[in-house]
Amino acid sequence: MSVRRLAKVQPASFAFSEATKAKADWWIAKYPADRRQSAVIPILWLIQK
Repeated sequence: MSVRRLAKVQPASFAFSEATKAKADWWIAKYPADRRQSAVIPILWLIQK
């Protein structure tokens, strides 16, 4: 079983940078409307970089 360890200091909010938001929108647009959830994995990879 894994243990989730969060940093003691957390930011008050989160926002994508303009470049990351544009790339996420690009990934979402690649999929048909009923398959947009398929963009989750590439977007998670993008924000982990």
